[in-house]
Amino acid sequence: LDEPGKWKSPMTITGAEVSATTHALFLGAALAVTAFPVVARILQEKRVLNTAMGGIGVGAAAVVTPLMFLVLAGAVASAKGQGAPSTIGVKLLLALGLVALLFIVVRPLLRIVIDRRFDPDKPLDGDLFALLLIGALATGLAADRIGINSLNGGFLFGACVPQVAALSRAVIDRMQQFVVVFMIPVFLAVSGLQTNLRVLDTSLIAGIVLFVAAMIVGKWGAGAIAGRSVGLTWRESNAIGVLMNCRGLMILVVAVIGKQ
Repeated sequence: LDEPGKWKSPMTITGAEVSATTHALFLGAALAVTAFPVVARILQEKRVLNTAMGGIGVGAAAVVTPLMFLVLAGAVASAKGQGAPSTIGVKLLLALGLVALLFIVVRPLLRIVIDRRFDPDKPLDGDLFALLLIGALATGLAADRIGINSLNGGFLFGACVPQVAALSRAVIDRMQQFVVVFMIPVFLAVSGLQTNLRVLDTSLIAGIVLFVAAMIVGKWGAGAIAGRSVGLTWRESNAIGVLMNCRGLMILVVAVIGKQ
């Protein structure tokens, strides 16, 4: 409290004042982070990705992530003095339009191309691979311009690609080493260069512990309660709550945007 009965304005680490709306939206987005690629990978390794529970877990994470970025976009708009509600509404409509374009227009066209160019018994055709890569990057760019993060764009494009036997494995075999060995370390290096751990001191420990506890309990509890409300058992609901706590690199993405 700044004085009796009056809340103190949120401040950055450098002492700059932040509006209560910006602060609340940013913290809300950070608390809501779920990394759906991590969720999908865990379910895949456990060999339950194609089960009903796997579908619920990935589906929930896939819905939460773009919604989180919409809230984050509202925080950015608020920080710039723009209207947060109107900004979020416009971005949501644009995101829905992107989804409609992918599944109504792009998916049928991809089905025609894949049927003609993909043979599971032969190496992946270079032209088809290039088309899929360009599609993923273009959709990621569109999602980034909308404000729901390029990661969601890549996921949406992958979801709209027709499920053809051996196609996903062929694409992963071509891309995995490059992404794991080169792209992810570059992202981590860039994030590390923007991180200054010297600003942390003992006075911040209590706040950090409280924030981490709120992240865990909030996502776990919300996932479990939502699972029970749609008829899942307590064990299944608990699993959903745990999966929703997968943060991966997404919390770093949120932190970098918050710093900017």
